[in-house]
Amino acid sequence: MEAPEVAATPVEAAGPSYDDEVFLAALGTIDPGLAHERSLGRAENVCMDIEQGMDEATILPRIESRFEGGTVPALSGGQLASLLSLIRTTCD
Repeated sequence: MEAPEVAATPVEAAGPSYDDEVFLAALGTIDPGLAHERSLGRAENVCMDIEQGMDEATILPRIESRFEGGTVPALSGGQLASLLSLIRTTCD
């Protein structure tokens, strides 16, 4: 039995796209510890909160719990507001 023919197509390495890199660089201006790929998924979760109609008073503590810890021990209120503002620019 012969194996089916498969067209040879290049496989791109998984990783952040250019837009993701720009977003991660912008996160790094808020706090250098935020500039890692895990932040992409966390930002997507914040977008879902926004799309569900949650208000800022609800979203900010959720951002804090998602992004603090590890490389970012604590975020100030100003940093949380900056994160929310930046993330809003990426939500569809």
